[in-house]
Amino acid sequence: MRSALLALVLCGGALGQHDLAPDEAAWIDDSMVITMAELDRYLGTVYARKPEGQQALQQLLEEAIVASEAARAGITASEEDVTAALADLDAAARESGGGGLQDALTADVDATVLRAAMRLHVLQERLVRAEQSLPPDAPLSTAQLRAWMDARVAQAKLVEAPLDDPRAGSFPGGDLPKTGVGERLRAVLPKDKLAGVLTEMIGVQLVRRRAAQLDIDLTPAEVTHEVLLRDAALKAHSQGLDVSYTQYLEQVEHRSLQEMIQSDAFGTEVLLRMITEKALDDEKARAIYEAERDLFARRGVHGNWDEVRLAVWKELRQRAYREMFANSRIVRRF
Repeated sequence: MRSALLALVLCGGALGQHDLAPDEAAWIDDSMVITMAELDRYLGTVYARKPEGQQALQQLLEEAIVASEAARAGITASEEDVTAALADLDAAARESGGGGLQDALTADVDATVLRAAMRLHVLQERLVRAEQSLPPDAPLSTAQLRAWMDARVAQAKLVEAPLDDPRAGSFPGGDLPKTGVGERLRAVLPKDKLAGVLTEMIGVQLVRRRAAQLDIDLTPAEVTHEVLLRDAALKAHSQGLDVSYTQYLEQVEHRSLQEMIQSDAFGTEVLLRMITEKALDDEKARAIYEAERDLFARRGVHGNWDEVRLAVWKELRQRAYREMFANSRIVRRF
Protein backbone atom coordinates (compact mmCIF):
# COMPACT_ATOMS: atom_id res chain seq x y z
CA MET A 1 0.00 0.00 0.00
CA ARG A 2 2.75 2.43 0.91
CA SER A 3 4.54 1.73 -2.37
CA ALA A 4 1.59 3.24 -4.26
CA LEU A 5 1.89 6.38 -2.17
CA LEU A 6 5.64 6.50 -2.66
CA ALA A 7 5.30 6.17 -6.40
CA LEU A 8 3.09 9.22 -6.57
CA VAL A 9 4.81 11.56 -4.13
CA LEU A 10 8.49 11.02 -4.90
CA CYS A 11 10.07 14.06 -6.49
CA GLY A 12 12.51 14.00 -9.37
CA GLY A 13 16.23 13.41 -8.91
CA ALA A 14 18.27 16.25 -7.44
CA LEU A 15 21.11 18.02 -9.16
CA GLY A 16 24.33 19.19 -7.59
CA GLN A 17 24.22 21.29 -4.46
CA HIS A 18 23.92 25.04 -4.94
CA ASP A 19 25.80 27.53 -2.78
CA LEU A 20 23.60 30.22 -1.26
CA ALA A 21 24.17 33.80 -2.32
CA PRO A 22 23.71 36.58 0.28
CA ASP A 23 20.20 37.32 -1.03
CA GLU A 24 19.10 33.67 -1.05
CA ALA A 25 17.37 31.76 1.76
CA ALA A 26 17.14 28.31 0.16
CA TRP A 27 17.59 26.27 -3.00
CA ILE A 28 15.57 23.15 -3.86
CA ASP A 29 17.13 20.58 -6.21
CA ASP A 30 19.38 23.31 -7.58
CA SER A 31 16.42 24.57 -9.64
CA MET A 32 14.03 26.45 -7.33
CA VAL A 33 15.21 29.36 -5.22
CA ILE A 34 13.64 31.14 -2.25
CA THR A 35 15.10 34.61 -1.86
CA MET A 36 15.62 36.50 1.38
CA ALA A 37 13.07 39.06 0.18
CA GLU A 38 10.51 36.28 -0.29
CA LEU A 39 11.30 34.96 3.19
CA ASP A 40 10.87 38.43 4.67
CA ARG A 41 7.55 38.90 2.91
CA TYR A 42 6.36 35.50 4.13
CA LEU A 43 7.47 36.28 7.68
CA GLY A 44 5.63 39.58 7.53
CA THR A 45 2.49 37.73 6.44
CA VAL A 46 2.41 34.77 8.82
CA TYR A 47 3.31 36.94 11.82
CA ALA A 48 1.08 39.87 10.85
CA ARG A 49 -1.54 39.16 13.52
CA LYS A 50 0.87 37.85 16.14
CA PRO A 51 2.49 39.98 18.88
CA GLU A 52 5.93 39.71 17.26
CA GLY A 53 4.56 40.91 13.93
CA GLN A 54 2.64 43.76 15.52
CA GLN A 55 5.78 44.87 17.35
CA ALA A 56 7.84 44.72 14.16
CA LEU A 57 5.22 46.77 12.31
CA GLN A 58 5.23 49.33 15.10
CA GLN A 59 9.02 49.55 14.86
CA LEU A 60 8.84 50.02 11.09
CA LEU A 61 6.28 52.79 11.52
CA GLU A 62 8.40 54.58 14.12
CA GLU A 63 11.45 54.39 11.88
CA ALA A 64 9.45 55.80 8.96
CA ILE A 65 8.17 58.63 11.16
CA VAL A 66 11.69 59.58 12.29
CA ALA A 67 13.05 59.45 8.73
CA SER A 68 10.16 61.57 7.42
CA GLU A 69 10.35 64.13 10.24
CA ALA A 70 14.13 64.44 9.91
CA ALA A 71 13.95 64.95 6.15
CA ARG A 72 11.26 67.61 6.59
CA ALA A 73 13.33 69.40 9.25
CA GLY A 74 16.61 69.09 7.35
CA ILE A 75 18.20 67.16 10.21
CA THR A 76 20.92 64.64 9.34
CA ALA A 77 23.31 62.20 11.03
CA SER A 78 26.74 61.54 9.52
CA GLU A 79 28.66 58.27 9.63
CA GLU A 80 30.89 59.83 12.27
CA ASP A 81 27.83 60.71 14.37
CA VAL A 82 26.59 57.12 14.18
CA THR A 83 30.01 55.71 15.06
CA ALA A 84 30.27 58.02 18.07
CA ALA A 85 26.79 57.06 19.26
CA LEU A 86 27.65 53.38 18.96
CA ALA A 87 30.83 53.95 20.98
CA ASP A 88 28.80 55.68 23.71
CA LEU A 89 26.35 52.78 23.78
CA ASP A 90 29.19 50.27 23.97
CA ALA A 91 30.75 52.16 26.89
CA ALA A 92 27.42 52.28 28.70
CA ALA A 93 27.03 48.51 28.26
CA ARG A 94 30.47 47.92 29.75
CA GLU A 95 29.81 50.25 32.67
CA SER A 96 26.67 48.29 33.53
CA GLY A 97 28.83 45.19 34.03
CA GLY A 98 28.40 43.63 30.62
CA GLY A 99 30.96 42.71 28.01
CA GLY A 100 30.18 45.50 25.62
CA LEU A 101 27.55 46.28 23.01
CA GLN A 102 27.62 42.97 21.14
CA ASP A 103 27.24 41.00 24.36
CA ALA A 104 24.31 43.18 25.39
CA LEU A 105 22.37 42.59 22.18
CA THR A 106 19.66 39.95 22.44
CA ALA A 107 19.11 39.60 18.70
CA ASP A 108 21.32 38.40 15.88
CA VAL A 109 21.75 41.84 14.32
CA ASP A 110 24.43 42.51 11.73
CA ALA A 111 26.50 45.71 11.65
CA THR A 112 24.48 47.32 8.85
CA VAL A 113 21.17 46.85 10.67
CA LEU A 114 22.68 48.07 13.92
CA ARG A 115 24.07 51.23 12.32
CA ALA A 116 20.73 51.95 10.62
CA ALA A 117 18.92 51.65 13.95
CA MET A 118 21.46 53.88 15.68
CA ARG A 119 21.21 56.49 12.92
CA LEU A 120 17.45 56.71 13.51
CA HIS A 121 18.04 57.03 17.25
CA VAL A 122 20.45 59.91 16.72
CA LEU A 123 17.97 61.60 14.37
CA GLN A 124 15.15 61.22 16.88
CA GLU A 125 17.24 62.77 19.66
CA ARG A 126 18.06 65.72 17.42
CA LEU A 127 14.40 66.14 16.45
CA VAL A 128 13.32 66.21 20.09
CA ARG A 129 16.04 68.70 21.05
CA ALA A 130 15.12 70.94 18.13
CA GLU A 131 11.43 70.84 19.01
CA GLN A 132 12.12 71.64 22.67
CA SER A 133 14.83 74.24 21.88
CA LEU A 134 17.44 72.29 23.83
CA PRO A 135 21.24 72.49 23.37
CA PRO A 136 22.74 69.91 20.96
CA ASP A 137 24.31 67.95 23.83
CA ALA A 138 21.37 68.14 26.26
CA PRO A 139 20.65 64.71 27.78
CA LEU A 140 17.28 63.14 26.96
CA SER A 141 15.46 60.54 29.01
CA THR A 142 13.78 57.47 27.62
CA ALA A 143 10.47 58.93 28.77
CA GLN A 144 11.02 62.11 26.72
CA LEU A 145 11.84 60.15 23.58
CA ARG A 146 8.89 57.81 24.13
CA ALA A 147 6.44 60.66 24.66
CA TRP A 148 7.58 62.34 21.44
CA MET A 149 7.18 59.10 19.49
CA ASP A 150 3.85 58.13 21.03
CA ALA A 151 2.36 61.45 20.02
CA ARG A 152 3.42 61.01 16.41
CA VAL A 153 2.34 57.38 16.22
CA ALA A 154 -1.12 58.46 17.38
CA GLN A 155 -1.19 61.17 14.71
CA ALA A 156 -0.07 58.71 12.03
CA LYS A 157 -3.27 56.62 12.28
CA LEU A 158 -1.66 53.49 10.88
CA VAL A 159 -3.90 51.37 8.65
CA GLU A 160 -2.91 47.72 8.42
CA ALA A 161 -3.09 46.12 4.97
CA PRO A 162 -4.81 42.81 4.11
CA LEU A 163 -2.67 39.71 4.50
CA ASP A 164 -2.35 39.22 0.72
CA ASP A 165 -1.09 42.79 0.22
CA PRO A 166 2.66 43.41 -0.33
CA ARG A 167 2.32 46.30 2.11
CA ALA A 168 2.15 45.73 5.84
CA GLY A 169 0.33 49.01 6.31
CA SER A 170 0.17 52.65 5.38
CA PHE A 171 0.08 56.05 7.07
CA PRO A 172 -0.04 59.63 5.77
CA GLY A 173 3.74 59.54 5.34
CA GLY A 174 3.71 56.56 2.98
CA ASP A 175 3.49 52.78 2.71
CA LEU A 176 5.22 50.26 4.99
CA PRO A 177 6.43 47.22 3.02
CA LYS A 178 5.83 43.74 4.36
CA THR A 179 9.45 42.89 3.59
CA GLY A 180 10.47 45.59 6.07
CA VAL A 181 8.44 43.90 8.79
CA GLY A 182 10.04 40.59 7.83
CA GLU A 183 13.55 42.03 8.09
CA ARG A 184 12.88 43.13 11.64
CA LEU A 185 11.33 39.80 12.54
CA ARG A 186 14.37 38.04 11.11
CA ALA A 187 16.56 40.08 13.45
CA VAL A 188 14.68 39.13 16.63
CA LEU A 189 13.05 35.74 16.12
CA PRO A 190 14.89 32.65 17.42
CA LYS A 191 16.59 30.57 14.77
CA ASP A 192 14.19 27.66 15.29
CA LYS A 193 11.24 29.93 14.47
CA LEU A 194 12.94 31.15 11.31
CA ALA A 195 13.75 27.55 10.39
CA GLY A 196 10.11 26.60 10.84
CA VAL A 197 8.88 29.35 8.54
CA LEU A 198 11.51 28.52 5.91
CA THR A 199 10.52 24.84 6.11
CA GLU A 200 6.92 25.86 5.47
CA MET A 201 7.99 27.89 2.43
CA ILE A 202 10.01 24.98 1.07
CA GLY A 203 7.03 22.70 1.65
CA VAL A 204 4.83 25.04 -0.37
CA GLN A 205 7.21 24.75 -3.33
CA LEU A 206 7.55 20.97 -3.05
CA VAL A 207 3.80 20.36 -2.85
CA ARG A 208 3.05 22.74 -5.73
CA ARG A 209 5.67 21.05 -7.86
CA ARG A 210 4.29 17.59 -7.14
CA ALA A 211 0.73 18.71 -7.80
CA ALA A 212 1.81 20.11 -11.18
CA GLN A 213 3.51 16.81 -12.02
CA LEU A 214 0.23 15.01 -11.28
CA ASP A 215 -1.93 17.60 -13.12
CA ILE A 216 -3.72 18.45 -9.88
CA ASP A 217 -5.32 21.89 -9.73
CA LEU A 218 -6.58 23.80 -6.74
CA THR A 219 -10.23 24.28 -7.70
CA PRO A 220 -12.92 26.28 -5.86
CA ALA A 221 -14.77 23.00 -5.27
CA GLU A 222 -11.77 21.49 -3.48
CA VAL A 223 -11.31 24.65 -1.41
CA THR A 224 -14.96 24.48 -0.33
CA HIS A 225 -14.57 20.78 0.43
CA GLU A 226 -11.56 21.50 2.64
CA VAL A 227 -13.42 24.18 4.58
CA LEU A 228 -16.33 21.79 5.14
CA LEU A 229 -13.92 19.08 6.34
CA ARG A 230 -12.32 21.46 8.82
CA ASP A 231 -15.68 22.68 10.00
CA ALA A 232 -16.83 19.10 10.59
CA ALA A 233 -13.61 18.19 12.40
CA LEU A 234 -13.91 21.25 14.64
CA LYS A 235 -17.51 20.44 15.53
CA ALA A 236 -16.54 16.83 16.28
CA HIS A 237 -14.05 18.04 18.89
CA SER A 238 -16.03 20.97 20.28
CA GLN A 239 -17.80 18.89 22.96
CA GLY A 240 -21.21 20.07 21.93
CA LEU A 241 -20.33 23.75 21.54
CA ASP A 242 -21.93 25.53 18.60
CA VAL A 243 -18.76 26.75 16.88
CA SER A 244 -17.83 27.03 13.22
CA TYR A 245 -14.46 27.04 11.48
CA THR A 246 -15.07 30.66 10.49
CA GLN A 247 -15.60 31.64 14.13
CA TYR A 248 -12.46 29.75 15.15
CA LEU A 249 -10.38 31.64 12.59
CA GLU A 250 -11.73 35.02 13.64
CA GLN A 251 -11.44 34.46 17.38
CA VAL A 252 -8.27 32.36 17.63
CA GLU A 253 -6.25 33.03 14.46
CA HIS A 254 -7.47 36.65 14.13
CA ARG A 255 -8.02 36.31 10.41
CA SER A 256 -11.03 35.94 8.16
CA LEU A 257 -12.01 32.80 6.26
CA GLN A 258 -11.17 34.57 3.01
CA GLU A 259 -7.69 35.45 4.27
CA MET A 260 -7.12 31.84 5.27
CA ILE A 261 -8.28 30.53 1.90
CA GLN A 262 -5.91 32.93 0.11
CA SER A 263 -2.90 31.88 2.21
CA ASP A 264 -0.11 29.73 0.79
CA ALA A 265 -0.33 27.37 3.76
CA PHE A 266 -4.03 26.62 3.19
CA GLY A 267 -3.58 26.01 -0.53
CA THR A 268 -0.65 23.72 0.16
CA GLU A 269 -2.65 21.65 2.64
CA VAL A 270 -5.49 21.24 0.14
CA LEU A 271 -3.08 20.17 -2.59
CA LEU A 272 -1.37 17.75 -0.21
CA ARG A 273 -4.73 16.15 0.57
CA MET A 274 -5.49 15.82 -3.14
CA ILE A 275 -2.05 14.32 -3.84
CA THR A 276 -2.52 11.73 -1.10
CA GLU A 277 -6.06 10.88 -2.18
CA LYS A 278 -4.86 10.34 -5.73
CA ALA A 279 -2.48 7.67 -4.45
CA LEU A 280 -4.84 6.04 -1.96
CA ASP A 281 -8.57 5.50 -1.63
CA ASP A 282 -10.39 4.90 1.63
CA GLU A 283 -10.00 1.12 1.36
CA LYS A 284 -6.23 1.32 0.94
CA ALA A 285 -5.93 3.82 3.77
CA ARG A 286 -7.87 1.48 6.03
CA ALA A 287 -5.63 -1.43 5.01
CA ILE A 288 -2.57 0.60 6.02
CA TYR A 289 -4.14 1.28 9.38
CA GLU A 290 -4.95 -2.39 9.96
CA ALA A 291 -1.40 -3.41 8.99
CA GLU A 292 0.18 -0.79 11.25
CA ARG A 293 -2.18 -0.72 14.22
CA ASP A 294 0.68 -0.92 16.72
CA LEU A 295 2.46 2.05 15.15
CA PHE A 296 -0.70 4.14 15.11
CA ALA A 297 -1.52 3.12 18.68
CA ARG A 298 1.86 4.38 19.87
CA ARG A 299 0.88 7.74 18.41
CA GLY A 300 -2.41 7.75 20.24
CA VAL A 301 -4.53 6.61 17.30
CA HIS A 302 -6.63 3.56 18.13
CA GLY A 303 -10.19 2.35 17.69
CA ASN A 304 -12.40 1.22 14.84
CA TRP A 305 -12.05 2.72 11.38
CA ASP A 306 -14.86 5.25 11.81
CA GLU A 307 -13.18 6.53 14.97
CA VAL A 308 -9.67 6.84 13.53
CA ARG A 309 -10.32 7.60 9.87
CA LEU A 310 -9.52 11.33 10.04
CA ALA A 311 -6.39 10.77 12.14
CA VAL A 312 -5.11 8.06 9.77
CA TRP A 313 -5.61 10.23 6.71
CA LYS A 314 -3.79 13.06 8.46
CA GLU A 315 -0.83 10.75 9.14
CA LEU A 316 -0.80 9.58 5.51
CA ARG A 317 -0.68 13.18 4.31
CA GLN A 318 2.24 13.85 6.64
CA ARG A 319 4.05 10.81 5.26
CA ALA A 320 3.64 12.14 1.75
CA TYR A 321 4.93 15.53 2.89
CA ARG A 322 7.99 14.04 4.62
CA GLU A 323 8.81 11.92 1.57
CA MET A 324 8.89 15.03 -0.63
CA PHE A 325 11.51 16.54 1.65
CA ALA A 326 13.48 13.29 1.96
CA ASN A 327 13.73 12.96 -1.81
CA SER A 328 14.83 16.54 -2.53
CA ARG A 329 18.24 18.19 -2.27
CA ILE A 330 17.68 21.26 -0.15
CA VAL A 331 20.26 23.91 0.71
CA ARG A 332 18.97 26.35 3.32
CA ARG A 333 20.15 29.26 5.44
CA PHE A 334 18.20 28.32 8.58
